[in-house]
Amino acid sequence: EALAQRPQLMLEVPPLLAEEDTQALQASKVGQRIEAALEALPEDDRLLTERRRQVLETLYSAVPNAQALVEIQQLHQQQAPSASEDDPVQTQLDVVAYNAQLRQRLVQTETLSEQELNALASARANEVVTFMTETLGTSSSQIKTIDTARSDLDEDGWLALIGDA
Repeated sequence: EALAQRPQLMLEVPPLLAEEDTQALQASKVGQRIEAALEALPEDDRLLTERRRQVLETLYSAVPNAQALVEIQQLHQQQAPSASEDDPVQTQLDVVAYNAQLRQRLVQTETLSEQELNALASARANEVVTFMTETLGTSSSQIKTIDTARSDLDEDGWLALIGDA
């Protein structure tokens, strides 16, 4: 409303980035790689959890200086009743927890370029401008995007429109 009443006012919209953006983009890229690898696997009778395990192990094995898979598997052993009377308790791999651990490690090692982060920030700024012009009816001549800025999320998980450059 203030912009409509004062056409000389300008609103500067910075493309904002937060630390959480890096983590979200890393998780998204890893998720896309996992899904593409799952789709490329030939169909078989294994459960999706086992197929996902194969993909995750393959992707994780390609990470330089990664901890050995056997060591990670040992972290996710759980006791289970045995069918044999000689060994009443045996251990088995908690595949779901193991898969989650591998995925998390892949996310942590995923690299992002500044270009990818800047593209997200620019898309976010463009959405703000589009909302203001199309929904609120603000004149596009009163809105401009400026240099990318960094901002923290507020307590509700929202980015503040004003960041620190």
